[in-house]
Formats: sequence, structure tokens, C-alpha cells
Amino acid sequence: MSTDPRQVLQERVAAILVDAEEQGIEQRDILPLQVHGHFRNLLRIANNRISALEDEAEEMKKKKDLGLEDKLNQAQRKLETMDIPEDSKQLQVQLDLTKQSADFYRGLMNQAEERATMYQEKWQEILRKQTAAEEADKRIDRLETENRELQQSKTMISEEMRKMKDLYGNLRKKDLAAIEQKEERLMASERQLKELTIKLEELEKENSAVEGQYQVVMSSLDAVVTETTNDLNTTKEHARAVQQQQSSTFSEIQPLRKFYSHANDILSIYQGIFKQLLNDIEPDVTFSSDFCEMVTARLQAASGECEAFLTVRALLTDEGVSETEHSEQLDDLAKTAQHMHKSLELIGEDVAHFLWALQRRPYLRKLIRMKFSVLR
Repeated sequence: MSTDPRQVLQERVAAILVDAEEQGIEQRDILPLQVHGHFRNLLRIANNRISALEDEAEEMKKKKDLGLEDKLNQAQRKLETMDIPEDSKQLQVQLDLTKQSADFYRGLMNQAEERATMYQEKWQEILRKQTAAEEADKRIDRLETENRELQQSKTMISEEMRKMKDLYGNLRKKDLAAIEQKEERLMASERQLKELTIKLEELEKENSAVEGQYQVVMSSLDAVVTETTNDLNTTKEHARAVQQQQSSTFSEIQPLRKFYSHANDILSIYQGIFKQLLNDIEPDVTFSSDFCEMVTARLQAASGECEAFLTVRALLTDEGVSETEHSEQLDDLAKTAQHMHKSLELIGEDVAHFLWALQRRPYLRKLIRMKFSVLR
């Protein structure tokens, strides 16, 4: 077994890549971010090396061309000044040397071009790997975003489940209480039935010969059982109707309660303004610049609660819920709320005009305080 740490790590990486290939996963999808960074660093180094080699090959080509041109020019000048018949052998030797030198430098140029082509191919391969690494980074970012969205959805669903569980628990408690009451009534009826049975047995023991009286008692017992069953059914129906009325009343009270809460907030705003107006200690009336927006928002919310009450009442009517004395009282409260909403709207308009006038003419506050002090 190999003890070289590098070989052990290489075998682990190879096993992971084989496992990924068997599962149909691309190798670039399982590479960690550190490896992608290493590849990008290698790509940067390779780009710099290729650029340097290209510059070096270009410089070598220029030097070779200049050297060959100089040698050819020297040979040409020698030919012009040389006696051809006498120096033909020496000229032939120099010409052969020049050709060999040209072939040598041409081979060097071809090798440089081949090396440049090889580095170009490696550079293209590194570019492909870099593109794959960037795609992997984008995929990782997309998966992280999807994971965050899934976590948020999970949190929202958990909260909704908790709310539904609490609601179910409350409804179950109410149902258990109603069932317990019905069971108590049923047990009372059973006890009454047992008592009647005991009395019947006593009558049988006292006078077993009186068959007619026995039949009368049996008939009486059947009547009691029938009456008890009818009473139990009537009680169940009454309990269901009461529960339905309580639910409908609660549904109708909620919007009215919210309306009067909004109305109280509006009156508190009005109260604060007039309290400052009639206070001798404070020199000026201070009020929020968004007074109209605040009052308008609360008036709209209060109007929405009135409409919600009418909507709930219409739904309950369509479901066949019978009206009771409480329904009439709630109708009166709803009508009062509508009149109050109209009054609060008119008061709000008057207060807005008054504040606008007070802002234009500050001396009005002094006159109002003087009149108020006289009244006091």
C-alpha cells in the first residue's frame, strides 16, 4: 500500500471523479472554488507565457531575416568584385554554407512556429476550462439563490402550519367541550333509564302475575326513552344553533370593534390639537405636517370596517343564519358607526380648514384663548 501523501490524495480525487461520472455529473460541477481559482491563475500565467513566446518568435524571425539578408548582400558584393574563373570554388563553398545557414534558421523558425501553435492550442484549452469554471460559478450562485428562496418558503410554510395548528387546537377544545356536555346529558339519560329499569324489576318481583301492569310499565318506559331521545336530539340541535349564532356574532363584532378603535384614534388626534389650542402654557399650536394624510388613512380604514361588517352580514344571510336580538343590536351599532364616520369626516375637513386658517393668521389663537378665558 502506497504511503506517499500526494499519491493517496490523487487516488481519492480519482475515486470522486469516477463516482461523479457514474452518477452522470460533469467533473467541472464538483470542483471546489479553490480549484477554479487555481485554474484561473494557471490561465493568467499561460497567457503571459504565450505572449512572451510569440514576441520571442517574432524577434527571432526578424533577426534571421536580417542575418540572411546581410549574408546574401555580402555574397552578392563578393560576386561583383571577385574574379569568377579563379574563385569559383571558394564562391561555391560560401554559397553552400549560406544555404545550410538559411536551412538551419528556417528549421528554427518552423520549430518556433510549432511551439507557438502548441502554446496557442494550450491557451485555447485553458480558455475552455476557464469558461467551464465561470459557468460552474454561475451555477453555484444560481443554486445558492434558489436555496435561499427555498429556505424562505420553508420558513413561511412552517409559520402557516403553526398558525393552522393553533387554530385547529382552539377549535378542537371547543368541540371537546361541546361533546363533554352532550355526553353528560346522555349519561344522565342512561342513569334515568337504569333507574326506570330497576323500578320495573322491582314491580316484576312484587307482582309477577300482573301481566297487564307489566305491559303498562313497559309502554311507559318506551315513552320515557323516546322522550329522552327527542330531548337529546333537541338539545344537540339547540347547541349547534347557539354555536352558529356565537360564531356569526363574533364575526360581525370584529369589524365594529376595529371601527371604533380607528374612531378613537381620530378623536385623539382632534383632542390633541384643541388641547394645544386652549393651553395657556404652550405659545404655539404644533401639529404634524401630514395631519390630513393621517386622518384620511384612519377614516378610510374605519370605512373599510363598516363595509366588512355589511359583507359578513350578507354572507351569513346567504348561509341561512337566523337573525336574533343580538343581530338587531349589531345592526344598530353598525348604523351608529356609519353616522359617526360621516361626522368624523366633516369634523376632519373643518379641523383641516381651521389649521390652515390658523397657519395663515396666527393671531386667531390669541383671540380664541381670550374668549375661552372669559367663558371660564
